[in-house]
Amino acid sequence: MSTHLNKRDEVRTSREKGNLHQLTTTAHRELVHKQRLIIYFTTVSMLTLLSGVTGVQAPVELPAQTPVVEERLIEEVKQDPEDFANTESYIRHYFADLPVLIDVAYCESTFRQHDKNGQVLRGKVNNSDVGVMQINLYYHSSDAQKLGYDLDTLEGNTAYARALYEKKGASPWVHSSDCWKKQPTSLAYNQ
Repeated sequence: MSTHLNKRDEVRTSREKGNLHQLTTTAHRELVHKQRLIIYFTTVSMLTLLSGVTGVQAPVELPAQTPVVEERLIEEVKQDPEDFANTESYIRHYFADLPVLIDVAYCESTFRQHDKNGQVLRGKVNNSDVGVMQINLYYHSSDAQKLGYDLDTLEGNTAYARALYEKKGASPWVHSSDCWKKQPTSLAYNQ
């Protein structure tokens, strides 16, 4: 009889261990799920704050050293020109904070980085003007290279245009100002 009880106790003990393992696994899964949700919502909140979607225009102060995970997440969110339907949508997104440059891009190139043959768009009046923002190679190629921008790419052309605008305003595009000053975006921006 005692061996029979011992076997029954062993079976009950093994069932309890199985149930305990199952509970532990379920609890672990729930904990992992909750951690993933916390990371997801924290990331979305950080990215929303960094992108200015909230409408708050106050500067965002980040700690001096951000963890590698956050840097990687931010890198993944950066928009690649290929993520957009066309050059115009990329320009409108990229220069959303500088609407005058949207109008400059329209007036300089009608939002084209490449010509009909797939070559980098060159200026009609000055062949040294290249790309969607018609950056003049004679005056700017050296500075663009120093900053690491390839003016033949949409990303490099627009990034250099932003840097140029921050340094000199819209004066580098003065020859097309009769066009871009009349555009709706520039009119609204200048009021």
